[in-house]
Amino acid sequence: MKKTVVRQSLKDQVKSILIERMIDGDHDPGDSIKELQVANEIGTSQAPVRDAIRCLEPLGNVESIPHVGALVQTFIKEEIEVAYQG
Repeated sequence: MKKTVVRQSLKDQVKSILIERMIDGDHDPGDSIKELQVANEIGTSQAPVRDAIRCLEPLGNVESIPHVGALVQTFIKEEIEVAYQG
């Protein structure tokens, strides 16, 4: 069976990291996700972090509030694990 290389955008990689952090309890409901802090921790610029957060908003995992930042929303750990198996 042939294996293929999966190219994943930086935004998608950051989104996966944020999801893992939510599942692991590093980002609990009500916590603020600070773009600059996450970018520094994973060695990227703020743009892919911002884009990843925007991808999580319509899914209900994160809410961006103007002049406040992105807040992790309440979720059930098992549901987010199933939704983002990968």
